[in-house]
Amino acid sequence: MNGPIVVASHPRSGTHLTLDTFRRQFRECRSWKYWGEPLDRLYLNLESLMRREGAIGDAAARRILRRAARPLVKTHALPGYRAFYLPDEHHDLPAAWVERLGREASVCYVYRDGRDVMCSYHLYMKGHDAAAYCSIGEFMRQRHGGVSRVRAWADHVRAWLALPDVHPVAFEALVREPRRTLEGLAARLGVTLLGRQPWLPAPPASLWTLRRARLLSRRPETTAVRCHPPTERLERWREAFTPEDRAFFHAEAGDLLLALGYETSDRWVGESFAQRWSIST
Repeated sequence: MNGPIVVASHPRSGTHLTLDTFRRQFRECRSWKYWGEPLDRLYLNLESLMRREGAIGDAAARRILRRAARPLVKTHALPGYRAFYLPDEHHDLPAAWVERLGREASVCYVYRDGRDVMCSYHLYMKGHDAAAYCSIGEFMRQRHGGVSRVRAWADHVRAWLALPDVHPVAFEALVREPRRTLEGLAARLGVTLLGRQPWLPAPPASLWTLRRARLLSRRPETTAVRCHPPTERLERWREAFTPEDRAFFHAEAGDLLLALGYETSDRWVGESFAQRWSIST
């Protein structure tokens, strides 16, 4: 088995942790970069080929792919590599690349509890869009591609997981049971599992850690993105979601949380009502 390994995901679903873990643990994915090159030269970022302005170009993309036996390819696109992330800034992937990846690549799809995704995405987008400076409830209700952000997440997950030959990767399983998760993936992808300890790469200690890695390391541990405003903090959905937010999420996502194993029933939707009632009495 050979060819690139595509790591597809909805934004803020554990994409970089997965990429960095694959680079750490799968021998064939151990790419490199020149000193001073951006961290995303350790994998091919498809959105960098999809930019309406400033795309990296085919030649640069091919050079990145030649740096590993099984190079990694990152995307937040929809199946068929149709633009999804920041749609005003990206067009669909050129047809020649769609055909090549369809012929040569293995695809892993990373998913995460959508309620955690919304909180992380909210924080992240505050570094990019003034409209994100609002409550989590307002953020979830903002339109993305004509639907709410929650519905866009659910549609993204369902579309990728419905495809044949896509290898699902639950972010939470990778974090909690990395050895078991990676053993299964290595067998399906036909790559060599190194078993390096610890199993997961260490998160960046600071923004300066990432900057030093870019300048001084050819194989840095992490490519994690840290670009939210430093004064903002990550909310937790259990505290941040109002009863109305819970009901809205459930209505927009349907039974997806149950299908993915994050809930066993829809009782979570009404839990906040019961909690608030018990506190008030």
